[in-house]
Amino acid sequence: MNSSDSPEGDPNASGAPGASPGDLAAAFRVIDSPQASDDEAGALINAVARSPLSGEAVPLLAASLRSTRSPSRAVLIIRALRGLDAAAGSIPELLRIARGADWDPGRDAWWVALGTLSRLARRAPELAGELRALAEEPGLTEHQASWAAKCAERADAAS
Repeated sequence: MNSSDSPEGDPNASGAPGASPGDLAAAFRVIDSPQASDDEAGALINAVARSPLSGEAVPLLAASLRSTRSPSRAVLIIRALRGLDAAAGSIPELLRIARGADWDPGRDAWWVALGTLSRLARRAPELAGELRALAEEPGLTEHQASWAAKCAERADAAS
């Protein structure tokens, strides 16, 4: 089977957004629905990021990041925003996740938020200080503290 035969190769497979704003709205009704499985929402997030309407989807992705309580959806949304070079518009939400979200007890979204913030430090030098403070937060495991320190170092170098 070649990639054009697989659903992953077709942005319109499984209800993914097509060429109309109505399709995009329908996709986000699923993405934002707590009843939708993370797999279903994830497939749509990835399809939206690759669709011809991805530019129009940026504000919807940002709103979804603000409202999600799913670590796996947050990770995919952050990556989609980063891939669309639109993560800078979600700095407040990324900081909220990086400071610890009760819906992310395993810190799955935390890892991606910190990495994204360190990349954004080129455009927002004040993030270096935020990341340094996060690296010193109590309650981090040694591995988490090491990652936060590395992100702070990258942010310092970029700013």
